[in-house]
Amino acid sequence: MTIEKGRPWGEETRVPEGVTACGSDADVARVLAAGGLPLVTGGNLHESLGSPPMRTTGQACMRFPVDTLEVTLKKGSAERILLAVSDVVVGSWWHGNFLLASANGRWEGLDTAPRAHPNDGMLHVLEIPADVDLRQRISARRRAALGTHVPHPRIAVRSMQTLTVTRSGRSVLRVDGERMPAWDTVTVRVVADGGEVLS
Repeated sequence: MTIEKGRPWGEETRVPEGVTACGSDADVARVLAAGGLPLVTGGNLHESLGSPPMRTTGQACMRFPVDTLEVTLKKGSAERILLAVSDVVVGSWWHGNFLLASANGRWEGLDTAPRAHPNDGMLHVLEIPADVDLRQRISARRRAALGTHVPHPRIAVRSMQTLTVTRSGRSVLRVDGERMPAWDTVTVRVVADGGEVLS
């Protein structure tokens, strides 16, 4: 059940023996995909959980339900489905079209979707069109560190549950920070309560 206003989120527990510490979002996703319980120690999801200090076996920690992303990559007739815990990025912040689809609103130290929560059941999408000049992009990036980059007349942040993007030119695609090989389309769907993590 996704987070509800006025209700506590997560539960206190202790770090069990044999837990896998994950310093990146991609590592967290791999552990969840294998049916494990990851201890989040780095990455965008870690930031969205408040960047708690590293915990060791037996120490008190929190266990949180979090949303995940089902990412479907298509290239011709081939299809590949991945699990992600943080974000899907198409393009570059600095030039051309840029799109960030985030499960938790954090990306590279930025608060890209200030109203996002890692368990709100929504996909938060930030878009910068190609015609936004470099000066505006630099300014928006500075303001995004505090989540004050919106409202902006040319930068949009929307919430949804599913998004499909068709590749334009040679756009680079990254899933949880890892570059993906050749692709034609990517579909991102939020999975509410898709996994549980320790932090």
